[in-house]
Amino acid sequence: MPGPSGASGPSGPISTGVYGQVYSTAASQTIAVGASVVFENTGLLTGVGTTIPGSTNPGFTVQTSGTYLVQATCAVGQNYAASAIAINDIPTAMGSLSMTNSLPPCGTGMAIVNLTAGDRVSLQNPSTSIASIVRPPNTTAATLASLTIVKLA
Repeated sequence: MPGPSGASGPSGPISTGVYGQVYSTAASQTIAVGASVVFENTGLLTGVGTTIPGSTNPGFTVQTSGTYLVQATCAVGQNYAASAIAINDIPTAMGSLSMTNSLPPCGTGMAIVNLTAGDRVSLQNPSTSIASIVRPPNTTAATLASLTIVKLA
């Protein structure tokens, strides 16, 4: 026979409920110097805005100030190290994409940043030369690039 119930514990953390994802499944993409990766698809979007998919300045617009986790991935062609998470078109050093040893190579980057309502988040080529991202060989529906944002606090 069970004993009496104990006291209730503290409540767990409450989700901020603010997150979103944009991604590209195009066969390839060339990113001009200073330009952003174009995302033609959106995943779940809650509490963040996005530009029109496929526009020339794609990514997210933050609707609520706070601390955010931003993650980016892309299959890489040339100048993979020249991709970075950008805030208001300014690349963040901590969000520069680094190379993985997969075949084909994949660039990944992550940053935890304080953002203000109205800030724009994108994946940009900050280098002095054109960059490209390419779909892995022998695939037809692979994600070429993605950008995910989650409000932490």
